[in-house]
Amino acid sequence: MSKKTRTIDIIKNKQNLKKEESMEALMGNPEYLVILVVLAVVVVYFIRGEKGKTTRRDGTSFTRAEMFTPAEKKLTRAIIEAVEGVYFVSAKVKMSYVVTPRLTLNNQRKSVLLRQLQDQHFEIVLCNRELEPVVVIELNNPKEGEISREARDRIIGKVCGAAKLPLAWIQVQETYTSEEIREHIRKALI
Repeated sequence: MSKKTRTIDIIKNKQNLKKEESMEALMGNPEYLVILVVLAVVVVYFIRGEKGKTTRRDGTSFTRAEMFTPAEKKLTRAIIEAVEGVYFVSAKVKMSYVVTPRLTLNNQRKSVLLRQLQDQHFEIVLCNRELEPVVVIELNNPKEGEISREARDRIIGKVCGAAKLPLAWIQVQETYTSEEIREHIRKALI
């Protein structure tokens, strides 16, 4: 081994030793570890993109939820277009805002019905100029096929029937025409 090669090896060994010593010094110093952990958390936070998330003072955090499924969005947009100027369109309306149990029911039965109504919603409610509910529109989606969905649909039918509130079921489709929607509304009103 030449003198020059030996000198280079000694220099490399000293540099490696210095790197190892500096890493040991960093890891052994709790202040540097805290800084490193905080930096890692900040980097992860920005990488995840938590821009839409808000945190309250008590630590509870919220982010926007999707209000409509894609099928509900299509139908709602089509209904707005079809009834423009005739009805006001309200979406995802709690049943208890539209119907209420009769006063003649006993208090226990009335309380049970109110709780059931508060837990359910109508997909679309069309209101007249006085903002009174005129027609309820529900999306009929056979793909869902859930037992809970079928039970919900039965409840909606019973509630609307008992309240004498017209109900229109509209089948899920790729596209909707204004004429089709107006025809569903017209049939429900008859």
